[in-house]
Amino acid sequence: MNRPKIFISSTIYDFQDLRSSLKFWLEEFGYQVQLSEFNDFEKNLEKNSYEACLDSIKKSQYFILFIGSRVGGFYNQKDKISITQKEYRQAYQCAKDNDLNLIIFVRKNLWDVKEDREELCKLLTSEYIKEKELTEDTCKNITSYRSKIVNDAEFLFSFVDEACRKKEMKDAINNGIAFPKKNWVHTFSSFNDIIDVLKNELPLSKRLSSLAYLFNIKMEVANNLKNFFSKEDGRIRFGTEWAEFAINELSGDVCGNSEITEKYLRWLCIFEIFFCRKGENLSTQFIDDALMSGEFLDYNTKTKGYAASDFHKALFNLRSEINKLRKTCVTDVFLEQMREFSTKYQKCDGDNKINVPNIELVTLSAIYNAQLNILMLSRYVLAYINKKNVMKFSDIKLQPVTSFRAESDKIKEEDVSTEEILAFF
Repeated sequence: MNRPKIFISSTIYDFQDLRSSLKFWLEEFGYQVQLSEFNDFEKNLEKNSYEACLDSIKKSQYFILFIGSRVGGFYNQKDKISITQKEYRQAYQCAKDNDLNLIIFVRKNLWDVKEDREELCKLLTSEYIKEKELTEDTCKNITSYRSKIVNDAEFLFSFVDEACRKKEMKDAINNGIAFPKKNWVHTFSSFNDIIDVLKNELPLSKRLSSLAYLFNIKMEVANNLKNFFSKEDGRIRFGTEWAEFAINELSGDVCGNSEITEKYLRWLCIFEIFFCRKGENLSTQFIDDALMSGEFLDYNTKTKGYAASDFHKALFNLRSEINKLRKTCVTDVFLEQMREFSTKYQKCDGDNKINVPNIELVTLSAIYNAQLNILMLSRYVLAYINKKNVMKFSDIKLQPVTSFRAESDKIKEEDVSTEEILAFF
C-alpha cells in the first residue's frame, strides 16, 4: 500500500514516549511513520545507519522535527553537528529542492529559557562588562550555563536559531533581500499542542479505517446503481422512467381498476423485463460492515451514549430498502406474476386506455417505489462521502410501500415506527 511517509527527527532519549505515541496516532490516519528505533523503519542494510536515515528523509513527504533539552549523539563531533541537526539540514535542503513539508517543534520551556538568556546576555553586554569588569567569555559562560532544561545551551540555542533561519532573517531585513521560507517554529508543552498543529498541517479529516469504509461504500453504492441505469443515445436514464407514466395513472385501491394508457403499459413491461429483477444483484457487504463497526455513530453529550448520525441512518435505511427489493425479486410468485404481466401487455401500444386490475400492478409499484428510495438514499450517501450538496437527512421523503394512495394511507396509519417501538418498551 502506497502511503504518505512522515520522518520524525529528534533525540530519542527525551522524546521516546512522544515519538511512539505520535507514530500510533498518525498511523491511524493512514500515514507511514518513519522512526529509526522501530523495526518497521525502512532502510538499506548495506548502508551506515546514519546515511540510511538521511536517505529515508529524501523519500518522505513530511519531516517533523522536535528540539528539546538534549543534544543527543553527534554526526560530526569535530564540527559539533548533532545527528538531529544533520537530519534537519538534509530535510531543509529537500524542502527547497523537492517541496518536502517541514513541521518544526521546540519545547516551550526551552524556548522560554532561550528568550530569558538572550535578555540576560543583552543586560550583561550593555552594562555589566564595563561596570563589573566582566569579560565576554565570562558573560557567555553565564548565559550558556547548563541546567536541567538545557544540557548544552550554546548548541541548542544555536540549533533553534538555525531552524528559525535567524541569520537569514536578519540579512533579509538589513539588506532588502528575499526572506527565507520554511522557518515556522511551533512551541509545545503538551501532546495536544502538537496535535493542534498537525491537524492544520496534515490532511487528518478521517482515520484510515473511516476512509476505507467510505471508499468501499462509495464503490458498492455506485455498482448497485449501475443495475438501475441504462444509456440511450449517450444519455443516462434511470430505469424507473419506463414505469413512471403508468404508475402515475394508478387510481383507487388494490381491489379496484386503473385506466392505463397502452404505450405506458408497454413501457412498464420494459421496466419489468430489464430492471425489476436486478434487485438480486445488489450488495450490502460494505454497508453491513460500516453499520456493524459503529464508525458513524455520534456521541451524545446529554445522554452520555452513542446515537445514530444522519449518515448512519441513511446507510441503515438504504440497507433496508435493498433487502426489501432483493427478497421481492427472487420469489417464485413474483417471477410468475411478471411473466403473466409481460405476456398480457407487452404488445400494447398507442394512446388508448386499458382497464387494468390494480392487483396486477401492486408488486410492480412496490418495486418502483423501492428503487426510487434506493436512488434517493444513494444520492444522499454519495453526497456525504463527496462532501457536496449534502441535504438534511430529515428532508428525505421516502416513497411508501405501495403507490395506491388509500392503501398507503392505511398502511401508514396502522404501521408502527421504530421510534414508537423503542418508546413503548
